[in-house]
Amino acid sequence: MSVQEFKITASNRIDDALVLLQNLQLDFEKLPSVEALGKINTTLKINLNYLPRIDLSLHHNGLLEAVIETGSSVPLEFFEALVKRLESIPDIQLKARLFDSSSGGVATWGCDDDIDLDGKNILLVGEMAEELEDMHDLVESVGQLHRTLMHDTDIVVAGENADEDLLAEAKSQGVAVITEDEFWDFIANQPG
Repeated sequence: MSVQEFKITASNRIDDALVLLQNLQLDFEKLPSVEALGKINTTLKINLNYLPRIDLSLHHNGLLEAVIETGSSVPLEFFEALVKRLESIPDIQLKARLFDSSSGGVATWGCDDDIDLDGKNILLVGEMAEELEDMHDLVESVGQLHRTLMHDTDIVVAGENADEDLLAEAKSQGVAVITEDEFWDFIANQPG
């Protein structure tokens, strides 16, 4: 069975985005009912005739992460409308990625796919899905591992339960804050 996986990461105005996604989540659980579809169409300002059930999981760890998994019968128009609706929240910073396993296609919104980790000062915070020692080794192979937030930290990789005050401080210093999944995507795209 082919699957679409849609990941959204939001920072700034997280509470507004969370409320919107939680309300949509309630409607997603009622699909394919006509009433739920009508509410989704109204919220996203689209006009779809059908949507299958959509599973949405939300995680809040200083960043808002939302993951939608569904069959590939959900049109791209739905995901584009969802991103557009989230981007209408003033001052939100948003990244999204859609992967369709049936075609192998990838669509991205607001992503900085060409981030270069080479030589960067990187801090890992929170609980990582991968072994921390392996991640430390990997960071040291491409850049410099920081144990604390410093004036020259370039990137903070935020795992689960990351310290929200530290993430806010990093953002206020202009440090790029990315999720562990984004870190792995950037590692995969590194030259050499």
